Amino acid sequence: MVCASAESARPPRQQSRKRSVRPTAVLAAVPIATSDYINKITGPADPTDLLSCYVVNARSLKKPNALQLLQTEMFACMCDVAAVTKTWLSKTVDSTAIQIDGYTLYRNDRSRRRGGGIAVYVKERYNSSILSTANSHSGKLLGHELMFFFVVF
Repeated sequence: MVCASAESARPPRQQSRKRSVRPTAVLAAVPIATSDYINKITGPADPTDLLSCYVVNARSLKKPNALQLLQTEMFACMCDVAAVTKTWLSKTVDSTAIQIDGYTLYRNDRSRRRGGGIAVYVKERYNSSILSTANSHSGKLLGHELMFFFVVF
């Protein structure tokens, strides 16, 4: 009597097209003191003194429950800064409609066409502001969906 293994007893798998899986969110921690000089003076950074960052491609915050899902993920990750790409917002959407309690909202909507746009949520306990550069207007690089920030924690 010949016994077939479990693998050979299964029907052959049909080949399917390989799909690339892209992560939808990235959680990163950035230490406060990165300079060797600062570490020599103050000692090594305390692991609890990390700025937690969350990045997500929302593909529209105007979708039903998109803001609630974002808020749930931000609170679950206990993130300090959340960057949201492809918000698909326009100037017709008031910032109070996408505000999340406990966070300061900065946004830069795509102008002249649909889609795109970015939003950044920074916990209110941190001193944050948009930085202006020589080729930017109010911290927004002209013609691009970029914003430069200063966050003190």
